Amino acid sequence: MKKSISLHASVGDKALWQQTLAGDKQAFGQLYVRFYHALKHYGRRLADDDELIEDSIQDLFLTVWQTRQSLNANAPAGYYLASALRHAINRRLMKQLTTESPSESSVWCQSSEDDYLKAEEEHHRKHLLDKALRRLSPRQQQVLHLHFFEAKSHHEIRQIMQISSQSVYNALCRSLKTLRATCV
Repeated sequence: MKKSISLHASVGDKALWQQTLAGDKQAFGQLYVRFYHALKHYGRRLADDDELIEDSIQDLFLTVWQTRQSLNANAPAGYYLASALRHAINRRLMKQLTTESPSESSVWCQSSEDDYLKAEEEHHRKHLLDKALRRLSPRQQQVLHLHFFEAKSHHEIRQIMQISSQSVYNALCRSLKTLRATCV
């Protein structure tokens, strides 16, 4: 039976996280091994480029090690790492968009008008969605992720985030309302 890959916190994860932040290199290595595959799986939901995902994960762990003294030892390691990975991937994607070379952009000129219009429309939708997601609070983003990407029920989200059922419902409804308003 295949072992389940999860970013959810466990008692051992908290200890690894705290030991890592205290400077324990062995705990840091174990933390990397524990979360690498789950982060890679999560990263594939954010981008289609495995190299970009792997580079982002490497950068993420390098940053964790370099800034460990200023990080919150009580933060759930999996959620912190997932959130940081999402930001790292978004930064890399934005950098790629802003540094596109002329030879890459000339490919657009060679495509048919329909392909160009579809690509332009897709880019516009992604821009609107990214803008809408940035308007959400971290709590709303986490509720959306748990509900849509990890297929968690309201009850499971309530337990994971340690908030009331009404708060889960409100955060989900407000998030969707904001996304609809921004993306339409």
